Amino acid sequence: MRFVAVTIQDGHLYVMGWMGKARLEEYTSTLFFTADGEAVQFGDGAMTYGNAPLAREIDPAGRAFQLAETNPDDKRLREGALITLSRAHAALQEPEMALDLLSLNARLHPQSLTALRYLAKAYFDLGDMVHAEQVCRRILELDPQNESALKMLEQI
Repeated sequence: MRFVAVTIQDGHLYVMGWMGKARLEEYTSTLFFTADGEAVQFGDGAMTYGNAPLAREIDPAGRAFQLAETNPDDKRLREGALITLSRAHAALQEPEMALDLLSLNARLHPQSLTALRYLAKAYFDLGDMVHAEQVCRRILELDPQNESALKMLEQI
């Protein structure tokens, strides 16, 4: 059976396929992963899907912070994985955790314009213009012509 969609009904997670549907398990978590390691994060009216190696953990964010302290070079802490995890927490209306993950990402990947851009936008979206400006200035140190940082600074 080829699966094409995921749905939640009556407290259970189902996968929908060409030949019908299969009930997988009780819906007791908001984070699931497929056999190929793709993560799916559910929230009220929102879903984030992406490759998140930490998705196999019971507490992915907690594990990320633990790994950052004990093994900061762990491949599970790659830039894209932490961004995906932060977006999942944002979709679940957990902006503080999303911001903490983006801050960790910027600390682990200090030369990454992508990590810094996501962090600046998170601060901006939360109304923390002081920190948004600081991160934009850091982006401009790395890339003086960075359009997204320049545009954000105009809005601050």
